[in-house]
Amino acid sequence: MRHAIILSAAALFTTTIASAQTGSIPDPSDPNSPTSTEDRATPAETRDTMPERTRSKRGTSGFNAMESAGGTLNDKDATFVKKVASIGAEEVEAGKLAGDQAADGKVKEFASTMVDDHSKANDELKGIVETKGVNLPDGPQGAQKTELDSLKSKKGAAFDKAYAAAMVKGHQGAVQMFTTESKTAKDPEVKSFAEKTLPTLKHHLEMAQSLQKSLSGPTASGKTSKSKKSEVQPSDTSGGG
Repeated sequence: MRHAIILSAAALFTTTIASAQTGSIPDPSDPNSPTSTEDRATPAETRDTMPERTRSKRGTSGFNAMESAGGTLNDKDATFVKKVASIGAEEVEAGKLAGDQAADGKVKEFASTMVDDHSKANDELKGIVETKGVNLPDGPQGAQKTELDSLKSKKGAAFDKAYAAAMVKGHQGAVQMFTTESKTAKDPEVKSFAEKTLPTLKHHLEMAQSLQKSLSGPTASGKTSKSKKSEVQPSDTSGGG
């Protein structure tokens, strides 16, 4: 009797362990009792599936964040970069024009600096906006094109004066525009570009003003000299009579 009880207990223990391993405890008397675990998700399957879903969500979120970082410019920043591209193109083309049509060596030297500096700035700007959904003009537009066309019709001293005046006026406007954008730009790369370029534009303005002054100085002296002669001549004539 005692031996039979021990055997029954051992059989029950074995059945319990087998049921725990399969994830179910079959009941032979219940016709609806599951006899297999094919439709059940095992702990291993759960562990394999959850990280995959989590990784998928994280991957999508990361992609959206990167896409937003590249993004597109708002209207104000887009208008700024397009205007800068137009101004930069004019600076480069006008500078090259000065190499052929200017008479004064100082004008040609200044123009060479404008070509070099603005070419570099133009290339940097293109690199910034190439992923931001903005198409930059490939040449001077509007007022910049009109001014460039006007310079093309001049040569020698007339070109020198007109070019210097255009450089002063253009850089005054550029300094004002870059100052505003450096404070109000929403795009961090555009803002950084405005801040970094502004000191160079201020220096260009000082150079242009100095150039314009040097060109107008001799002319002003000449006018003063002629004026003095005309004032003295009537007096001499009167005395001689």
